[in-house]
Amino acid sequence: HFNQGTAGSENAGVTTLNDDSGNGINGTLTNFALTGTSSNWIEPGGVVSGNSCTCVTTNEYRTAASGNWNDVSTWEINTTCGWVPAIVSPNATNSISITILAGHTVTVNSTITADQLIVDAGAVLAMSAGGDLSIADGTGTDLDCNGSFLNIAGFFRPVGTCNFNNGSTFTW
Repeated sequence: HFNQGTAGSENAGVTTLNDDSGNGINGTLTNFALTGTSSNWIEPGGVVSGNSCTCVTTNEYRTAASGNWNDVSTWEINTTCGWVPAIVSPNATNSISITILAGHTVTVNSTITADQLIVDAGAVLAMSAGGDLSIADGTGTDLDCNGSFLNIAGFFRPVGTCNFNNGSTFTW
């Protein structure tokens, strides 16, 4: 929680950033002088009262349930505090990864642009009438399908790199 050392003092021996969340994932400070008013623990510190920090989103999305892509209840987002319900549906500009988990079916029924989309084995990505899915050309693999892709109706625009891996199905 960024308040282990004594502000502005000699802290050369205080190199562990304690994780008070109960997860036991402590951090180690490396290449900090840990003395004086810079490169050291300083006031007010990351947290000045209690043992909690504000949760920060990582922009990693995954399914919470089956549903339509544009239905926010279909999704959850990862934060520094864990997975929480999403407040917007993912797209290529607001996410670094989008995963459809095994056992879930996500239906594209509107215009969506996605990037870094993963369809897990046992998961289904389905296109319905009115669905228009573009896969953006970002870094690396842009669609990594290990499950099922059903293009029953709608448009699929694979601009980026798409991998349909061994065991996946693509139904046109």
